[in-house]
Amino acid sequence: MFGGLPLLHTLLLQENKIQWIEPYAFQGLTALQRLYLFRNEIFYVQERTFFGLFALVELNLGVNKIEGLAKDAFLGLPRLVSLQLNSNFINTIRFGTFAKLRSLYRLVLYFNKVTRVEKGAFDDCKRLGSLLWYPPLTLVKSSRTLKEIPSNDFKCDCQAVWLKQWLTQKTSKVGSIFCNGPATLKGRNVTEVDDEHFTCAPIFMAIEPKLTLLKSGKTAQIRCNVNALAEYTWIKNGSVLTNQFKTFQTNTGALFVHNVTEADSGEYICLVKTENATLAGSSIVKVGVQPSIIGNKEEIVDVQKENENVVLICPNEGFPKPLVFWHYAGKLIQDGSEDRFIGFDGRLILTKMTAKNAGVYVCTANNEFGMDKKTFYLRVSAEKESYCEPTCATGYECKMKYTCQCSKERALNDGMCSSTVEGRSFGSGDGPENNEIGDNEANDVDDDFDNDEFSRKSFTDVSHSIMTTTSSTTPKRGGPVV
Repeated sequence: MFGGLPLLHTLLLQENKIQWIEPYAFQGLTALQRLYLFRNEIFYVQERTFFGLFALVELNLGVNKIEGLAKDAFLGLPRLVSLQLNSNFINTIRFGTFAKLRSLYRLVLYFNKVTRVEKGAFDDCKRLGSLLWYPPLTLVKSSRTLKEIPSNDFKCDCQAVWLKQWLTQKTSKVGSIFCNGPATLKGRNVTEVDDEHFTCAPIFMAIEPKLTLLKSGKTAQIRCNVNALAEYTWIKNGSVLTNQFKTFQTNTGALFVHNVTEADSGEYICLVKTENATLAGSSIVKVGVQPSIIGNKEEIVDVQKENENVVLICPNEGFPKPLVFWHYAGKLIQDGSEDRFIGFDGRLILTKMTAKNAGVYVCTANNEFGMDKKTFYLRVSAEKESYCEPTCATGYECKMKYTCQCSKERALNDGMCSSTVEGRSFGSGDGPENNEIGDNEANDVDDDFDNDEFSRKSFTDVSHSIMTTTSSTTPKRGGPVV
């Protein structure tokens, strides 16, 4: 990436969104003296990331998201004097992390979560003269003493004896480290604790989280926590996971699985080896796809006549397989009712359809990652029924029966078409008692319809008229009704 810049002295990469740096990424910058990478999103420093920067004097990795530093992370920096790692999430400093940093004088570690430093971690840092475990008091603008400043979380247990000896033997005072645990030693300077008080609790481990649910494309993060220095191995489906950008593990027990797909779902086992024990734990990862209805999200279904059976199908996809639910008039439809059944594939079967069963049916597909829905507007076409028998006597009046079907904008409720728009509701009923409607009455009906925003459009949609009476012609005896 940086080939052809052999004379570059300073490289400013701060305040970007860098997450990952490949080993040997800066090879070729043989004259580089200062490299600033602070305020990025780097979460781990790999082996030999900076190898080849033989002239580098200052490296700033502060204010990132670094959780771990690999062995030999800073190998190949023979002239490095200042290394800033402040304001990250480092919890353990392993042996070999600072290997061969023989020129290092200033190491900044404040505002991390360091609980343990492995024996020999600073052995190669022969010139280390300033170990900033706590921020300068001027930086935090506090009158408190160093031991009262929340910075790291160092445990003064049996694994800290060597650090006390190392700090005591340093010819120059590199800085102070105070115990943050156990409670009996909290606030004590490490160098002032007697050796017999450095004790270790029984070893235990915990994996967090136990269950991870996330969508495709996200990053799964699992942490294997042990109250001791340990070696970690992650296993999935019987195979040991190796480091790559897709699946990456730190030497402090954290596992990252990037850009997850359904294939990354499963059980992840963390195998832990300490000096005196071997432990194991597991975590489940479920990668899902939010449900999606296939096809249109709205559909109009016309039933030509009453008492027909209707099947509403709601095809969908997602992972895990979505569960399908149906609602009518805002209420959940229970399977196995007298005239409604839900099939094994989620389809809704309606039997003996009548105008009273028409209206809005909503299908929802649901899983742990979300839901999607489809709306059906079910309409039953009007039927005209004559009450006149073929033998209707001369002078008798014929009655007609009409059925009004709700338009898409209205919903059937207790036999009435309810509208959210101001206006009247229309429902089903018999025709007028007389076969003649006066001009005034007809005009009143027309006026009312004109005032209704949906009147003519709605009733045109459902292909029927509200007036469906016969003419006043008296049929002949025994003759058919026209």
